[in-house]
Amino acid sequence: MISNLGKSILLHLKGHFENVGVWKESFFVLLFLFIPMFVTFYVTDINFISINRKLLLSFGKNSIFTYFLIVLLRRGYPFKNSKNAFLTSLLVPLLWTIIYSYLFGYYKNYTSYFYNYFGANMLFVFCYSLSYIYRSISVKMFIKRIISFCYTIFLFVCALPPVTCFVYFRKYHRPIDDFSFMSILGTNFTEAKEYLLTIFSQNEIMMFAVSLCGIFAILYYVVSNFSKIKVTDSEIALGTFLVCVLASTGIFYHYHLKIFPFDRYKSLYRLDGGPLYVFSEFKKNVHRNAGTVQILKNDSQKPQTVILVIGESANRDFMSSFNSELKENTTPWERSMRRSKSFIFFDKAYSNFSNTVMALSHALTNVNQYNGIELKQAVTILDIAKKNGYDTYWISTQGKGSIWDAGITVIANQADNVKWLRGYDIAVVKALNSVDKSRNNFIVIHISGSHHNYAKRFPAAFSQKGVIADSSDNRDYKYSLLYTDEVLKKIFQYANRKLSLKAMVYCSDHGEDMEYCHVSDPFFYSMVRIPLWIYLSPDYVNKYPETFDRLNNNRNKVFTNDLLFDMMHGILQCKSNYYEQKYDLTQAEYFLTKENARTMHGERRISDDPE
Repeated sequence: MISNLGKSILLHLKGHFENVGVWKESFFVLLFLFIPMFVTFYVTDINFISINRKLLLSFGKNSIFTYFLIVLLRRGYPFKNSKNAFLTSLLVPLLWTIIYSYLFGYYKNYTSYFYNYFGANMLFVFCYSLSYIYRSISVKMFIKRIISFCYTIFLFVCALPPVTCFVYFRKYHRPIDDFSFMSILGTNFTEAKEYLLTIFSQNEIMMFAVSLCGIFAILYYVVSNFSKIKVTDSEIALGTFLVCVLASTGIFYHYHLKIFPFDRYKSLYRLDGGPLYVFSEFKKNVHRNAGTVQILKNDSQKPQTVILVIGESANRDFMSSFNSELKENTTPWERSMRRSKSFIFFDKAYSNFSNTVMALSHALTNVNQYNGIELKQAVTILDIAKKNGYDTYWISTQGKGSIWDAGITVIANQADNVKWLRGYDIAVVKALNSVDKSRNNFIVIHISGSHHNYAKRFPAAFSQKGVIADSSDNRDYKYSLLYTDEVLKKIFQYANRKLSLKAMVYCSDHGEDMEYCHVSDPFFYSMVRIPLWIYLSPDYVNKYPETFDRLNNNRNKVFTNDLLFDMMHGILQCKSNYYEQKYDLTQAEYFLTKENARTMHGERRISDDPE
């Protein structure tokens, strides 16, 4: 009986598929999805056969599978009888193929773009199958409009990945990498708005907004029109079946984990070094690691205060205290302090990476580009100071807790006292009132500095001083450096007067490029050129003249800020079981030269800097 039933079904299907028009129509639908890709191959002179064999195999399997699904859809609900539904289901996949064809034409080695063609095919089948269910819903018109709106939102969200990739590409001429995607994940509305206003012109933002509204309006229009088409029970059953199959099996999982944004998210958590996986391991182990710290030498005075100020996006090329050829005096206080014997300025300092969390996760721990230690094994400079008898403070105007700065938050929470402030950077001076001047204090101050949008980093009245001409290039950025100079001056004056300041270090997390800000790709050395200066009080110099002399002798040497951990050991006059003398700028044995110095976590050589 079962055998007869099976034969009956096969004969029934055979009768349907004997219609040659079904196969031809399905073939042309599939071909239509691939047209942008083939055009790209022709225009950019890509040899299809020479493409990675694994990709070609996946391409073939996907094409065959998609083709037969389209055949099934064609028999279940002919395209010519539901043109609006067909076009709606095709709009987003077509957008994928057009944009990713364009991107793949520029970057032939980025195979993730090639995988997006597979996703477009599967997305078409999924959307068209979903339309069966959508059209079967029979409710009041008001409810129907709400459902239409929700379905449009679903399609619109599906359209965002290629649009996002395209916009990013138009600005940076690179695909979105792990670190850029982390920035996107950790960005709130205010930060996103400031970023867009900094990177793009108002006309570009307006054009982008109008384009998004246009895409949404088109989708909603066609969705609303085909919602009135009637479908049969068998068509509903077929659509439900295909949606369930595609959603519950590994088909969607297999292809869509290889396309943006799922490929980037997966990469962030990869076990062989994904950034977010590394940070999660660091967070898991940080307290245990701190318990292993042993102080082998301690020669600090009491009471005393040591301050480490971490700047944001400060490029020394735009600081008059480092660049004497600069027309404007963007750092008047620091420039005047450069003439003081108590201040030592280092003109060849670099960041170890071009964004905050990647740079500071090395700068504030014993992990650096040269020792091969993994972050999960790391201890922080706060752990060292605490073990050395200091009350530790973390004062920040940058906020906490997002996915992007999670690594920094883990480090900050190692301090005895943590303060997250709002407002301008000058707020950190008031926060110093809570520091007990009768005790040893180690204070890390993390300011917003010159983070984009630059004009938001200082009060509007501050720019009315007329120090920087209105016609000056990068005016707002220069004013942000001028404001940071004022903040550093206030911190120094207060600590010197009230907190028995013995040493103060200022170093930026990374630099800034005036066109591309600070990203990992494309990379420019302006993104990692940073300021570094050290103040040592007269009392400190009298007690430790060798430290002062060695720092002066090393002032013209290259320094990367992932060596701050060991340098601060020297400033604190202590040694721990995690200290390595050759990485300490306060020592004669300091090993770094322009030839062996690295940045971007070892991927770039400082000797290649055209400066």
